[in-house]
Amino acid sequence: MSSDPSAYISVARQSVEYLQVVARSLATTGQEVVLPGQHEEEFVVVVESDNFGLIPKVQIDGQETQAFVYSKNQHQQLLGQLADRVVEKCKENGDELEVQDVSQSLENIFDTQLNETLKRLASGKSIFVISIDQDGLIQVDESGVVPSN
Repeated sequence: MSSDPSAYISVARQSVEYLQVVARSLATTGQEVVLPGQHEEEFVVVVESDNFGLIPKVQIDGQETQAFVYSKNQHQQLLGQLADRVVEKCKENGDELEVQDVSQSLENIFDTQLNETLKRLASGKSIFVISIDQDGLIQVDESGVVPSN
């Protein structure tokens, strides 16, 4: 694998540097929640909802169960905002980029990161997709298993 960040996305090297600066500035505005204890994910949940999420630890039959929860809609919204900021910053410095190209590149990078994280935390575990509409109606589908390689 290349250590050159420009190998991973289709933008100029200078734009990659802007992306890194913007990402650091955005990171300071978010709130990180660190869960105490070990990673003991029993399954993976992909939440598809604009209004609802899930707590990654629940009690089932008196035992604490932990899940890896990925809030897909929120993640896509945040990636879109990041792409907009990257294009805006690049434009200020004379680089013309298309939002859709930056969005696709960011999505590719974060998909790789998500898959690697899942392999390390939940290898071989079941994946469930939970769709929750605006009225709170829930649909659950099993989607497969996290690959081990």
